[in-house]
Amino acid sequence: MPIVPWYARQDITKPDPSWPWCMRPNQFMLNHVGGGMVTDKFIYIGMPHTGGGALHVWLPKVKGLRVINVEGHKPYSYSVAKCKDAGIGVPLAFTFVRNPWEWNVSIWCWICHVNRRWFGGTFADLLELQRYTRHWSMPDINTAGVTAAWEYLECDEATHVGRIEDYDNEMVYILGKLNVIPALVSEAQVRERIQKVGRKFSTSPPDGTPVRPYQEFYTPAQRDMVAELEVGIIERFGYSFTDEGREFC
Repeated sequence: MPIVPWYARQDITKPDPSWPWCMRPNQFMLNHVGGGMVTDKFIYIGMPHTGGGALHVWLPKVKGLRVINVEGHKPYSYSVAKCKDAGIGVPLAFTFVRNPWEWNVSIWCWICHVNRRWFGGTFADLLELQRYTRHWSMPDINTAGVTAAWEYLECDEATHVGRIEDYDNEMVYILGKLNVIPALVSEAQVRERIQKVGRKFSTSPPDGTPVRPYQEFYTPAQRDMVAELEVGIIERFGYSFTDEGREFC
């Protein structure tokens, strides 16, 4: 069942460019490593902050896998065109999804610790921005919200959808279904690589840094706003605000 597109709200206008936290176009954000991947065995539709960076570290190095294209967060149709340009059939596609409330906090912590100059506002500003980006023909999918990114990337075309909350098991299952594991590496090797890369590239804070559950970043009004904006994803995948998740600094 496809995700219901965001509803139109006549009372919402685009943000005033004079606002200090207003997003500016940033091509780097649309093309940085960690997005999608096209190979002769699968298309990976790279939803932001759902483990794509780990895949980019080790999957292209697997013997026997022909990588056709690695080019940031691109829609499924773009990947299909790359397959046709390479003269190969279009393989099955997979993607990952994440609890929208946790996803927002993950994005926020990434901004704070990695790329603060890219966005000068607060966490509240970041959430408010999601109410406006639905009006943009090409939203910055790193801030537009899970549903907006899902729609832009055409993730409904994916044959397999994994949940980031069970990343190790989901990844092993998906690669097995796509016949990548039997032909290339064993299930044990896949699991070992995923766990090793996941630890190495984790955004967890240094030891001793105070952390708190993602729920504590929200006010009740912000919690409800995300529930309204992301209702399709939340209902489809059974997410709730009380789900266990990572802690963030």
